Amino acid sequence: RWVGYEPRCTPYWLHSIIWWLANALPEPFVDAYRLKFSLGIRKRGQLKDSRKKE
Repeated sequence: RWVGYEPRCTPYWLHSIIWWLANALPEPFVDAYRLKFSLGIRKRGQLKDSRKKE
């Protein structure tokens, strides 16, 4: 009964907890975390690409 009852569905229990926590925190904190996380992924990808070019 997860699909179709709310705008978002997170059927995996751990994702539900993470989603609840993200909604409980103030938006600027969540945004800062997401930005830091995404920039880390981008940096690792750029390092990987630079190693391939060498």
